[in-house]
Amino acid sequence: MGMFDVFTKAPCPECERLRAELKKLQNPSPAADMLSRSINGTIMTNTAAADIRQQPGAFLLTSLHPRPETDADFKTLIQGLQTYYVAVARAVSRAHGVVDRFDLFEVVNLFLGPDGPRDAFAAAREIMEAARSVCPLGVSQFLFADSFFSSVMGDPAIRMDFLVLSPVLIEIRKAVPGLLSPGHNQIVLDAGLREMAQEVFPPANLAEMVLPSGRPALRLTTPASTPPA
Repeated sequence: MGMFDVFTKAPCPECERLRAELKKLQNPSPAADMLSRSINGTIMTNTAAADIRQQPGAFLLTSLHPRPETDADFKTLIQGLQTYYVAVARAVSRAHGVVDRFDLFEVVNLFLGPDGPRDAFAAAREIMEAARSVCPLGVSQFLFADSFFSSVMGDPAIRMDFLVLSPVLIEIRKAVPGLLSPGHNQIVLDAGLREMAQEVFPPANLAEMVLPSGRPALRLTTPASTPPA
């Protein structure tokens, strides 16, 4: 049983095709295969007890320690996360008719400790540096590829515009200005994060909106210039 089978209970041709394409980018590694199996196993073990509509990312919180030590391990980790979040998006879309929560950077929760944001920011920088060294498609393309998301969702009109902005994403945006291309949208739901976004990004790039689910949100459009530090 693969990751997608947990959610769909049926074969997913798009998923299998994309998984095969991703495997071409990955160097064979017994350690990487073991990590991938661990991710699969953790998701399957925890699916029955978790509410994916409320806690996307919860399934992975116990599956990714220790940190991957090789490039192949890291690439498998990111591919597993990408696959997992697409599966969550598909499930949310079926349940609610709209994908309004899709946040790859939930993975930084693995590294949160007493120092909270500082540790999360440090982990995010570490993740991004590793990604920049091992992803032939480039960090932005690999982690936020619209074409990847659209093809998995089965509809070219569905784009990755609905993202939940996190403090880590803001910090990454400041540290790596080229990560998100101009015009890329994030959706800010949390009041504290809304305030942070308003401090970091120009007012012209922020707009109030209401999601299809009825929740108020702040839309952030990534500016062309580097936001102030």
